Amino acid sequence: MDAGGSQLDAGGSQLDAGGAQCVAGGSRRFTLRTFAIFAALRRKAFARATGALLAVLAALVCGGEAAAQEFTLRGHDLEVQVNANWAGNAFGGYWPVRVRAVNKRPARTVTFRIPGSDGVPSVQQTVALEQNAAARYTLLVPMVGDGTHSEFQVIENGRPLQGMSGGISLPSPDAIENPRPALVIVSPTVKDCAPFEQAVTQIVATAHGGGSGGGSYGYGPHGRHGYGYGYGPSRTEDHQVVQPGQLPDSWLAYSGLDIVAVPLDVLAGLSPDERRPILAWVRTGGTLLVYGLTPAAADRARLDALLNLGGHGFAGGEWTAADASRQAAAAPAPAVEVLIDPFSGEAAESIEFGAVTWTSDAFSQRSLMLGRVIAFRGDPFPGNPADWAWLLQSIGKDDYSWTQRNGVHARTPAGDFLAFSIPGVAGVPVYAFLLLITVFTIVIGPVNYVFCRRKNRMSLLVVTIPAIAFATSLALFGYSAIAHGFGVDSRARSVTFLDQPARTAVTHGRVAYFAGMSPSGGLRFSPDTAVYTVWPELNEPRGPFEGGMVDWTATQAWTAGWLKSRTRTQFRTVTHRDARERIEVAPASEGGLDVTNGLVWGLSLIIVTDAQGNPFAAQNVPRGAGKRAAAVRADDWEKVREAVDADAAADPRHGTFRSSVDPQTFVRNMLTGRDAVNFVGRLSTSPTGGDGDPRPLPPNSYFAILAENPGLDTGVPSARERVGLHLLVGRY
Repeated sequence: MDAGGSQLDAGGSQLDAGGAQCVAGGSRRFTLRTFAIFAALRRKAFARATGALLAVLAALVCGGEAAAQEFTLRGHDLEVQVNANWAGNAFGGYWPVRVRAVNKRPARTVTFRIPGSDGVPSVQQTVALEQNAAARYTLLVPMVGDGTHSEFQVIENGRPLQGMSGGISLPSPDAIENPRPALVIVSPTVKDCAPFEQAVTQIVATAHGGGSGGGSYGYGPHGRHGYGYGYGPSRTEDHQVVQPGQLPDSWLAYSGLDIVAVPLDVLAGLSPDERRPILAWVRTGGTLLVYGLTPAAADRARLDALLNLGGHGFAGGEWTAADASRQAAAAPAPAVEVLIDPFSGEAAESIEFGAVTWTSDAFSQRSLMLGRVIAFRGDPFPGNPADWAWLLQSIGKDDYSWTQRNGVHARTPAGDFLAFSIPGVAGVPVYAFLLLITVFTIVIGPVNYVFCRRKNRMSLLVVTIPAIAFATSLALFGYSAIAHGFGVDSRARSVTFLDQPARTAVTHGRVAYFAGMSPSGGLRFSPDTAVYTVWPELNEPRGPFEGGMVDWTATQAWTAGWLKSRTRTQFRTVTHRDARERIEVAPASEGGLDVTNGLVWGLSLIIVTDAQGNPFAAQNVPRGAGKRAAAVRADDWEKVREAVDADAAADPRHGTFRSSVDPQTFVRNMLTGRDAVNFVGRLSTSPTGGDGDPRPLPPNSYFAILAENPGLDTGVPSARERVGLHLLVGRY
């Protein structure tokens, strides 16, 4: 194929398990392995003709895959439009399947279901459809296993409706340490994302040790092409363009993404119900790129008003301009991508990155709770790889990497699973059970036989054998009940970020469970809580996920297969909620600060700063009560050390580390947000944080150690918390 033909390289559209977008710019590009092989042989005459024919076939296949992700089902007086196009979720999150249903019969009740399959949980929602009324729903699929294919079904009266089903594709799990950022663009027009994807490929390769001097472009582990260093990522593209009218209605739908890009005019045209989930996702740690701004101050003010940035205590005080000194450094060396002929091993094509084309003041950014908003002048698409590398480096890996941002990989085993244990709960008492079974075998066999024979009443065996078996069963059951009971024990760690001016709270938590008997109703979480599985390391070639059901009809009910009896289970949770509770702070007449606890939980300790950033502390503040906060003393910092030590004592990995915790630096790092999330997700109590240069406590902020569980959404409200450390970070 020549330059005028279709290019079959990684810079174009994606045709992977996400099965979404086929056109990504001025030229058509495809990622089918067979077609890429023939395209690499462009110097051979037969490859030119064959490649042209295969390009046409690729277009047909690509179109078929895209259609499979967006289809309409008609029948039984129903019209159901299904859109499963999305991006991300390679490491966890919720894949949104958007549904629009029109019922032409009298009011009826139907169930939308995605049945469980190998590596995919079963998900369903039962809805009431009025006659001749259109209704929209978002069916969220938690990405917890390694499955990539399932089916959408319409169920009525417990039976699937004939002809009302269609296949959907889901992303495969990514096991590499340096993931690709997942991008969704909310736009009515197609955008060329090839330069963005090329920049990401270069960054991923450099992070793996490939350097910036280029790398060979071969095939990755899932049959898709990737860098040929022997560690290629499982996907070479992860983006999607979504029409404004096809956005999901829950922030959980955005939980598997890293960046959302939207023009300012489109953002302004979204309804409050469409903007609200995006804003909630940003508060939990996402990056929102708003483009199409002009240099006029009115556009910046318009963006501030749309996002209500002035009403947030956790919003950065002002916009920070892009670091122009990083612009030139972000440009990779030319000829970074080299397409390798898979037969001859010779280089067949190289792609030039070129120089940075964006102006030095192209964008600015502002923090918003745990996430950030980037304001971009003009249109960043297509840009070039050097431009996008500059932007990604300005965001930072801690924010554009899903695993770094959440501290967990929800689809593969976690190496620190056993480190987060519940004290006194060691699992199934194997040795005690083996002892009882051994005694049972000896008693019911030789002892019972000898006894009956000596009594010369062998007929008693028909009575003694069942009796001994029954007594042994009662003993095993009684021992288990005494050892573990019938309830659910838990260990929890959480950090809550409370933005009092915005009346918003975000809670990151990690919960470990051990159930003597599984709750009959399973786990029931709020629809505003993202639940990420934390898997133990098992020798299971098919992966740790075995099966489970999630029902969205009334709430987020994880009903079957998630919390098994006498089995260690863990989840990471992220909850976004409205919060009216607050801590009132006022200057005291005799110095210090008067602190009133308006929360529903008591405070073991609170360290609060005034408008000048001076720290004050008060201990043991009951809920609904006030106390005078004096200048911070040594025993206040020691209280922090004691709380961290008590939590770490249950973690055998940190047994020798506890005495080195610097409480002042620990508190400051909790206020930075990112270190607090890593503390919850990665079990890290490092006092220095990510960069070793912790920021001081901001003015008008506070750090508190809660005296009780702050209502962490654990799915089992009746669980007994054996160990818990709950921190509060707030702005007033």
